[in-house]
Amino acid sequence: MKQKNNVMNLRIKIPARGLFHFAIPCYFQDPLWNEEGAVLSERHRLPNLLQVDNISYRVEAYAGWNDKGFAMRFRVFDQLMVSRLESGSGGASISIWINTRAAQDIHRATRYCHWFEIQPMGNRKGDRQTRIVWRAIPKAREAPNALPPQSTQVRVSVAPDMQSYITDVLFTREALTGFDPREHPRMGFNFEIKSPGHEAVSFSAGHPLPYGEDPSLWVTLDMVES
Repeated sequence: MKQKNNVMNLRIKIPARGLFHFAIPCYFQDPLWNEEGAVLSERHRLPNLLQVDNISYRVEAYAGWNDKGFAMRFRVFDQLMVSRLESGSGGASISIWINTRAAQDIHRATRYCHWFEIQPMGNRKGDRQTRIVWRAIPKAREAPNALPPQSTQVRVSVAPDMQSYITDVLFTREALTGFDPREHPRMGFNFEIKSPGHEAVSFSAGHPLPYGEDPSLWVTLDMVES
């Protein structure tokens, strides 16, 4: 009886985001990138799905596309990370998952599924070096094509008001196996932000759901041209 009660008392809290599948418009933009980073406006801002689970961590995410690639901007309101970046001691890491053939009936990644990690590195003050790393998705059926040199760009900056920091990232079409937004205008998408002092937060369904390996848990972005 004691063992039975222990089992009954074991409850796993599933995030409310895991009860829905979200389809979100992602708008065309040309150009996507310039010397200051991603060329994205308020029109490209994605909804804050963290509010569904009453998560207060503040992050604004923007996304846009054209035939040459896909770009994102993250604005994270985190004073600790602003201080770390300003002092040259590194910052938060951001994972981005992309499926160029969005499908909600597959639970293992295909060759069209990608996982990238953005890693701000410790460096001297004022020199914000950042790298973007391709990661293998656990339990994937296949891997995407190798990441060609110079096929991604990333830029990290601190907002002028010193209240947030901004991470811009560009994926050219060569970086994304199967990227053809006109022929396949629905793309699976998720991101996760890991900051020291905070639990990891994800755009779509969070822990304990296996969003890092199951593409069916990702949000769908509908590529809209007009």
